[in-house]
Amino acid sequence: MATSNVIDFASAKRKILAKRAAAARAAQPAYDPFESPLLKAYAAKLDPEMLRIMRTAVADGYAQGKTTGSIVASVRRDAVRQAARAAL
Repeated sequence: MATSNVIDFASAKRKILAKRAAAARAAQPAYDPFESPLLKAYAAKLDPEMLRIMRTAVADGYAQGKTTGSIVASVRRDAVRQAARAAL
């Protein structure tokens, strides 16, 4: 019965890199798309529900690597849906 003393370096490297990535994510502050003074002033004028929709769409789009145009289109679709629900 032979035992293997071979080290799987690729697996060990993946584990180390995963731990480093998790530590880096934990050290970063949460992303707030409305942190600039101009966007803060704009956000202050919005309905709280619409602001929530916009924050979610921008943060999700940013995390998924979407283009600005597709994020804007998503926000517009959500705004139309919200307006339609309010009209009912």
